[in-house]
Amino acid sequence: MRKWTCLIVTLFVIASTAGCAGRMVKNPTHANASMVFGFIDLSEGATAGLVSGVEIVSLDQDNPGTFGSSTIKYGLFFQDDLPPGAYMVKSFQGKRLLGALVNEYRMPPYSQNEMKWEIAKPGIYYLGTYKFQMAGSDGFTLEPAQEPDEKQLLQWLLEESRGTTWEGLISKRLEEMS
Repeated sequence: MRKWTCLIVTLFVIASTAGCAGRMVKNPTHANASMVFGFIDLSEGATAGLVSGVEIVSLDQDNPGTFGSSTIKYGLFFQDDLPPGAYMVKSFQGKRLLGALVNEYRMPPYSQNEMKWEIAKPGIYYLGTYKFQMAGSDGFTLEPAQEPDEKQLLQWLLEESRGTTWEGLISKRLEEMS
């Protein structure tokens, strides 16, 4: 009986933490790398859960590609190795808190997509904090939100960037905000 109890507890711990840790911030692989980060709150409604990934696409014909993101806490997403160029969020995935169901939400086309930006020089770029709202049976909106703000998100990123090049840049940005 004791063996079964230990096995059940071990499996529960593994299942409850799988996928939650994400990946920690890593050093950039090139000198022109930038970090982008933002937050999507999926906490309310029938889709209540956490952001489990964000698909970022390059809009540059000279540098085409798709970049996945990592999630650290609650809805904070980041990509820590983007070269200069133009980008937009193409989609994001949400995972329910209790269960394995993952929903993918596709952003509107370029002309209507507010989550697009350009990186001219290396740095750290805040994309905003958004609240997810269902709109109709299969639509959604992302409304600008106040919390967590840029400073709180940078503090979470700082925890995950210890020992990397990003740690100093994040700390500097936090000092500028104080």
